[in-house]
Amino acid sequence: TGSDRSALAVKAIRLGAFDYLTKPVDEQRLIDVVRQVIESGLEPVDRTAHYETERELGRGGMGVVYAARDPRLDRPVALKVLLPEFASDPSYELNFLKEARSAAKFSHPNIVTVYEAGRFRGQLFMAMEFVQGDSLERFVEEGQKLPPGAVFDFGAQIASAMQAMH
Repeated sequence: TGSDRSALAVKAIRLGAFDYLTKPVDEQRLIDVVRQVIESGLEPVDRTAHYETERELGRGGMGVVYAARDPRLDRPVALKVLLPEFASDPSYELNFLKEARSAAKFSHPNIVTVYEAGRFRGQLFMAMEFVQGDSLERFVEEGQKLPPGAVFDFGAQIASAMQAMH
């Protein structure tokens, strides 16, 4: 850029904002997002993903979660990948990395362990502990009601995790 903000643009490109070179850009938005990244200390991680994807487990608002395998350590993992439509938006990438770093701070039986967060072929991913079990969605889809004891048990586990986080 030719403005007095060129140092911020250079920093943005070094942090991985390569797509702003080819797309129309809202300069103020770019500057605000880059400032957030710089102030938070988060920088994109460039690593080669070595995980073997097995099947899709679910989709959320920002990503897809796959059952995968880590062949290096011979263990199952859950692999969350940021959806392609969000991959070029630095604010989504920042939130994805914040989520990974926040979860990685905890060691608790009711909070999944984050093993790694990185970038592979331009997409952010997060490798997490794979937890075997049923999804609560299954009960909803099948029109089943949870037994009162199960509801209490789930509530206690959620409360325990929230207490650890706060």
